[in-house]
Amino acid sequence: VCSSDLDELCNLTIQVINILDYVFEYCPRLPFDTVVFRFLTLHNDDLLLNLKEGDYYRELGINSTSLNPYYSWVDRWGMKSWHDPKLEKTVFLTIILPKDTKCYYMNIPFTYNDTKGFLNEFEIVLPRDCVYLIKSKKEFKDRYFFTLELVYQVPTKDRPIDGIEEKLPTKIGRAHV
Repeated sequence: VCSSDLDELCNLTIQVINILDYVFEYCPRLPFDTVVFRFLTLHNDDLLLNLKEGDYYRELGINSTSLNPYYSWVDRWGMKSWHDPKLEKTVFLTIILPKDTKCYYMNIPFTYNDTKGFLNEFEIVLPRDCVYLIKSKKEFKDRYFFTLELVYQVPTKDRPIDGIEEKLPTKIGRAHV
């Protein structure tokens, strides 16, 4: 891949991010407090795994979550994991979203999948740069369970994407409780 191809790919990526920022600014806000779910596999050295209750977690990327808790659990509990547990950890997130959260709803229609049966995804997509308070953290059988509460969404006008940026840390401080 030549440098100009990479530049084109980077420019396209920036355009997509800016378009999605625009979508999040103008789509309807969440009409009421809502709880959503997300499943992750993280490397052992990921900052989120070292955070404690009362800490803040800043997620820089756009996040897809589900209104259906089943999707966090299907094929992931009690079965052999596809990743190496010595290098990666399984993380289940329960996220509390307050009324008026910037997000959009997407429904993947009811379908049948030979391996999982009937599926119907109810997805809430959150914009980039959300700040969460860690309400609880539990570890059980090498799996992490977090309850997060969305406390702030950084306005995209305060953090425009003009070029490739350095990765920022996810830990931004301790809550005063």
